[in-house]
Amino acid sequence: TIDVRIIIIKLADRLHNMRTLEYKNPNKQKEKALETLEIFVPLAHFIGANNIKSELEDLSLMYLKPDDYKKSMEIKEELDNNTPYLEEMLYKIHNLLLDNNISNDIKIRIKNIYGIYKRKILKNSDSHDLLALKIMVDNVSECYRTLGLIHSLYPPLNNKFKDYICSPKTNMYSSLHTTVFGENNHVVQTQIKTYEMDFIATYG
Repeated sequence: TIDVRIIIIKLADRLHNMRTLEYKNPNKQKEKALETLEIFVPLAHFIGANNIKSELEDLSLMYLKPDDYKKSMEIKEELDNNTPYLEEMLYKIHNLLLDNNISNDIKIRIKNIYGIYKRKILKNSDSHDLLALKIMVDNVSECYRTLGLIHSLYPPLNNKFKDYICSPKTNMYSSLHTTVFGENNHVVQTQIKTYEMDFIATYG
């Protein structure tokens, strides 16, 4: 069996190395960045340490493809500043759930720089693939109640629903994903999970 504690120590060490990579020569920077993408990012994904995975991806891209990194960062900054419809959806969903006695916390989630690079620059995906509302509730029953309430407010795209609570991903990621027509018909993905699921997905 794999000792997850050893993986976490290795990942923390590699993250520190990547954060200080600016002091290395360009060849060493590219070598470390490529090694990080090929070995350490999959390890972080394997244990569900998404925060570490995202930062390792972004730092690797910065050294491997600096021009694409810059373009992706500009797209991220534009998305950060031009999503008032998400704020409106957040407000309406939050209050709808409270009205139905479901305490909740909702955050706007924008893909990391590497995620934007893969979807927007390599695949030219729609911008809605880069955005999501992350909704956290207390238990699994409330996840499914929340799903129904959101669909009563915003029509879903039926082919975009994923139940990762019933069938978790291989790294044990659990959540309900539904894509809906939100405010002004903007297409928005919503991720519904318990606080425990979110903690596991974030920190592994």
